[in-house]
Amino acid sequence: MQISHLKKTIITPFEPRYSNRPDGAVCYKQKKALDVWYRERHGCNSMPPLRRPFNHKINMSSSQKQIFIDNFCVISVLFNNFLQFPRIGIIFAYHNRNNMKRILTIAASLAICVLAVAQNYKTICDIPYTSKTDEYSQERLKLDVYFRENAHDMPVVVWFHGGGLTAGEKEFPYKLKEKDCVLVGVNYRLLPNVTIDKTIDDAAEAVAWVMDNIDKYGGNKSKIIVAGHSAGGYLTMMLALDKQWLERYGKDANAVAAYIPFSGQAISHFSYRKMNGIDNLQPTIDQFAPLYRVRKDCPPLVLLVGDRELELFGRYEENAYLQRMMKLVGNTTTLLYEFGGHGHCGMLELGYHILEWWVRKIDGKPFEP
Repeated sequence: MQISHLKKTIITPFEPRYSNRPDGAVCYKQKKALDVWYRERHGCNSMPPLRRPFNHKINMSSSQKQIFIDNFCVISVLFNNFLQFPRIGIIFAYHNRNNMKRILTIAASLAICVLAVAQNYKTICDIPYTSKTDEYSQERLKLDVYFRENAHDMPVVVWFHGGGLTAGEKEFPYKLKEKDCVLVGVNYRLLPNVTIDKTIDDAAEAVAWVMDNIDKYGGNKSKIIVAGHSAGGYLTMMLALDKQWLERYGKDANAVAAYIPFSGQAISHFSYRKMNGIDNLQPTIDQFAPLYRVRKDCPPLVLLVGDRELELFGRYEENAYLQRMMKLVGNTTTLLYEFGGHGHCGMLELGYHILEWWVRKIDGKPFEP
């Protein structure tokens, strides 16, 4: 049965104007409305009564009967009402034994969907990830973990929030919730309260913590993706390209499956430049610029940016130059996506689809973004 057919035959009779129950289930008081719909849709006098004698054969043409059987069985699974109409279900099953394989296939597919939706996801908040003891570190250096209970070997997304390195709070890429992956939202110390090297070090310490502990939440440390938006994208780039940060915690940056920065800054970050008296429109490339650290052996680096005419300053051009330089040093796994018509924040929605594609890729599951 095609999706279009399902939409027409299942959703139509249960639109709000027909339903008086919050769960949308069939009520006997809806019988009249369903009669009208069935007569208009299938060209017979009325919908078959719900209380026929057990041994009474329903007088319908074979095509009408087949359509109604499909509708009834699928609706029964969807709204958990089969127990309300046991006799009519048995009648249909008996008189249409040859079609039961098709009906059971539909029912089984829907049951799988219901089970998938019913998976129990849980969030644990404010988990400390640092060994630093100062008050500001103890306040900020925490993370949240979103995971499915009793799962294992799940891909992991470590997400750094945006905010210009001066603001923001830990969050999850919400489009990936209930998508069979573990999500980790990270806080880090902010400028100008600390210098930029401290902020990058915080990001590295968080990823190292994930590598050591994510198996407790059903994640697989060999399936980690590091990602983030704006300032979080900048931190993602720095961890990917400058291996010294993770090496401080005994970890190899190449052990991460992929790095996916959303609209990250490839030159020295503007908040860092501002702290050093450099104007926002004065480009700088120094040791704290991802462009300064291009390398051949970097894992997949997926650069996502908005429209070059709508992005912040020269954000697209910075990323395009980074991709070009990575290619020139011999790296073949750096990709660049420009989302035309979408600005710095609007590109997030499209970027989530690319991120989910990579989650499925490293987990060995097909996905069409």
